[in-house]
Amino acid sequence: MKKSLLALVMLGVAFGGESILPKSHDLFSTPNENIKRSYDSKPFVKEIFTTNKNTAKSLSKPKSENPLVYSVVVLNVFFKNGVQKRGYGILLQDGYVLSSASLVNESDSFAKTIKARMQDDVAHSLMCVARFETVANDLDTNLSLLAPVAYTDINCLPRSESFYHERINVKYGLNISKSSQDITLVKDASNNKDSKDDIALYPAISLDDSLFMKKEDFKDLLKKQDALSLPLFAKDGNFLGLLSKASYGGEKTRLVSNQSVYKFVCESTKFNQIKSPNISSHCR
Repeated sequence: MKKSLLALVMLGVAFGGESILPKSHDLFSTPNENIKRSYDSKPFVKEIFTTNKNTAKSLSKPKSENPLVYSVVVLNVFFKNGVQKRGYGILLQDGYVLSSASLVNESDSFAKTIKARMQDDVAHSLMCVARFETVANDLDTNLSLLAPVAYTDINCLPRSESFYHERINVKYGLNISKSSQDITLVKDASNNKDSKDDIALYPAISLDDSLFMKKEDFKDLLKKQDALSLPLFAKDGNFLGLLSKASYGGEKTRLVSNQSVYKFVCESTKFNQIKSPNISSHCR
């Protein structure tokens, strides 16, 4: 009698669980060319570097989240000498990630593993998506470009590229293009005490391990001593640059402007350090 009751309970859990658990195998299944996806017919690449009203209208904003968080990558870097660092990057087209050199470099060691976590409108918490390696460095501007070496499941274990990975890359990769936006305001923020518009948005991790955007005065952000790689955005969503230490061995915090980012990324494509037709098309 007890065995029969136990069997019925187990069957009930199995069949009951099937209807309420998310179908993760649909998200993480290997991409199939025969599967028609909405973003295949109308690919969406959020243009942060240049304002695009048409793409802004097509983005459905979640009630509790700023859509900027979906293009932010949380990077955990493990070095051979035992040092560990955590900072942020931004997702570019074709799976590349922009970060600061001070995050992914050490003066006397090399990065052994770079794990990336992201979130999107399907899962509202951070999940492992890939492992990266550095493909381009500029210590003068303090910028680095990373490329995926292995896609992962949510537990950071290597696996083949899935529908979920492809969806993130296509839907949330930033369109790097030349911007004419004036960032003089950022440079002079520390001397401007009366302006009410010197506000920047930047990512942070909440207690429930999800991303959200915080607001802070430029002059206060420039005083941060613990910033290794912090992307800053204007209130209208335009990318302002990366806030970080001046170099991987320096202490002074500075902002690497969007103009410097554009130049660095385009030079990397010119020297074939990154191979992305989508990115290259914006560097001509």
